[in-house]
Amino acid sequence: MNTRQMIHTGIMFAALLLMFAVMAIAASPVHAVILPEDEPQDPSNDVRIWHSVNMKPGDSYNCADAGWNTTVFISNPGDYTLSGKSKNVRVVIESGGVNLYLKDGLNLNCSARSYAGTRTAAINIGLENEPDGTVTLISKKNAKIYFEGYMAPAIRKDGTKTALAFATEDPDNPGTIQAVAGADSAGIGGVMYLDVTPNSTGNIQINSGNIIATAGGSSAGIGGGYHGGVDNITINGGNVKATGDSGAGIGGGASGDATNISITGGTVYAEVSKESSGACNAAIGGGEAANQTNIEIKGGVVTAIGLNGPGIGSGGRTTDNSLHIEITGGTIHAQSKNGSASAIGAAGTPSVEINLFGGIIDAVSTNGVPAIGSPGKYEDDDNSLIRIKEGTINASNGAGSESFQIGFNGKGPVYIGGGSVFAETINNVRFYDERAVHRLGIGFDGISEDGLIVESMDIHFNGERFTYEAGDIYTSQGGKIFLWMPNENYSFIEEIILNGQSYTGEISLSSDNGTLSRGGGNEVFKEGGVLMAKMTAKGKRSLVVSWNEVAGAAGYEVFLGQCGDFETTERCMLVTTVKTGETCKETMDDLKAKTAYRAYVKAYKTDLNGKKVYIEESPVIHAFTSGWTKTYTNPKSVTVKKTKLTLTAGKTAKIKASVKKVKKGKKLIPMTHAPNLRYLSSDEEIATVDESGKIEAKAVGVCKVYVFAANGVSKAINVTVK
Repeated sequence: MNTRQMIHTGIMFAALLLMFAVMAIAASPVHAVILPEDEPQDPSNDVRIWHSVNMKPGDSYNCADAGWNTTVFISNPGDYTLSGKSKNVRVVIESGGVNLYLKDGLNLNCSARSYAGTRTAAINIGLENEPDGTVTLISKKNAKIYFEGYMAPAIRKDGTKTALAFATEDPDNPGTIQAVAGADSAGIGGVMYLDVTPNSTGNIQINSGNIIATAGGSSAGIGGGYHGGVDNITINGGNVKATGDSGAGIGGGASGDATNISITGGTVYAEVSKESSGACNAAIGGGEAANQTNIEIKGGVVTAIGLNGPGIGSGGRTTDNSLHIEITGGTIHAQSKNGSASAIGAAGTPSVEINLFGGIIDAVSTNGVPAIGSPGKYEDDDNSLIRIKEGTINASNGAGSESFQIGFNGKGPVYIGGGSVFAETINNVRFYDERAVHRLGIGFDGISEDGLIVESMDIHFNGERFTYEAGDIYTSQGGKIFLWMPNENYSFIEEIILNGQSYTGEISLSSDNGTLSRGGGNEVFKEGGVLMAKMTAKGKRSLVVSWNEVAGAAGYEVFLGQCGDFETTERCMLVTTVKTGETCKETMDDLKAKTAYRAYVKAYKTDLNGKKVYIEESPVIHAFTSGWTKTYTNPKSVTVKKTKLTLTAGKTAKIKASVKKVKKGKKLIPMTHAPNLRYLSSDEEIATVDESGKIEAKAVGVCKVYVFAANGVSKAINVTVK
């Protein structure tokens, strides 16, 4: 082959290689890297060239391995895992049905360097086309995860078509996701929307785990960015802290509408950390100059701290006339710090509908602004109203009787039909049948403690009778009962029967004072009381623990463990928590047969900070599972010779009692577990009882002495001391 032929052959071979290379590139999947639409694109600027990584279902990716400006694409349903620390990575999710597991130490900080003006979020959903389905971000057990955006949210969610859910792999050992926004953006949610489509975010669900979301300027912690709306934020569980910056803590950014915020559980803390001059943003709800239409709280422990705006409600300079707030459960503390807005309600001029149908609500405003309602002045506020049916409501505004704590400055009515309501003054208050009502405070001789619980109360005057039951309209403070009664001229109350105790005296309906002397009758009901539990066998491997309710309890914790040879609670573990009103009985399954177990129950209430305060604890009880041992059986019942005793102070009496067994001919649980009979007094100031069953009368009054067996089956003796 001559030289010319060799050159020609080489050229042909090179052309073939080039053709194969082009064909290979054309056949390989190339992912288009799309920069956000709201930024001009400049291909000549090398710093903004993005490299791509395409994850497949089941893949794990260590972000620390990423090159310069890497976009990680998730384009198909499935499970994925991210780990590692990087300032070079953003994640774009283009599919629903995605479970993205986040490992401990994952840190994507897009603010660590400027992407030549590109808005860059660490996690992006719906950047170009919104997928159907749900994207769930799942923190691993005890994981600490950090995301930060550059001029964008840490977790950017465009539109409302895709559901963005948050969960943790192990709710008992939850992971923590911290999301810190760049300028004019939400920590979780929307970017600054001006010419961007869609101009809203939403369909965000928090189910479990720890979530900390911090806004950039004029934006919500969770929700809308500056000028950005939000529709549908739901919190079902977990621990959430959301901080707004001249925007809502949870809800709309400044000038961005917010609709449909729902809290059903979890612990939620929402705040506005700072305000631009004259702005009013709600901690939960609407931002400044933004409309908020619907907020529902059904459960959970919720703290909402507004700065100039409401704790819960709409921001300032709003125009929408359909703000709707409904609270049916939970423990809520709402506050407006600087006296420009109501704690629950509006800061500006929309008409407001507030329904308080349950829960424990503490609303605090300042400078005489209504704690619940609105400070706005209405020419026509017929559509503004407040309804109160159930729950415990405390409203204060630092002004006492000089200003009303619940209501509106105009004609908007406050309908009251139940619940325990404490407010010095309610404006334009009436019963549901439109009768006007008046607040009446009544003191009771010998009662001075706060938190007196009313189980029942009958008021007799002028031949009429008013009957109040638990959940009706009253509150108590310092031994005084505050009632809401028809605003008519009743000059003389003949008798009040409070929890079965008769009081007589004279009092004017228009008075806020007065003392009624104590008559004869039963003991006065107080918070707490004796908490008794019992445990019985069910089948071969189950035990049923039951207990009585005590006054003031928000719920009960049940503890269970195998017995040892000592009388302590050391081996008992918390097995369930039950809210008051749900049940007073729990079945413990899958236990060991023919085995002795111990249990006890603790009653708690919840303070305004959402912390549990234990008010009563039952004695420790013991029982065998069925499939009995050859020797032992459980107690079936307790009998006493006398169920009523009357003693003079200083005298004693001995209880005669016995235990009936489930299986005759067998022995009761050994004394190393618990005595066959134990004794307990409901009020040791009136009468005490020792371990042998000897009662000693101490002071005039009425109490109960409980006689109970090892497993808690019991009988009560009514003791009257003269």
